[in-house]
Amino acid sequence: MRDILAHQYDRLNFNTLWDVIQSDVPEVLALLESVLLNSTDDMDNN
Repeated sequence: MRDILAHQYDRLNFNTLWDVIQSDVPEVLALLESVLLNSTDDMDNN
């Protein structure tokens, strides 16, 4: 999908993009938040 977003945006299916935003982005944000919180905790413990 990144290739289409970056280089072939005229072929982008906005319904598919919206589905990805709705379903995948919240999950990725939660994972990133967890990683960042854990890395901050590790830094505080050293």
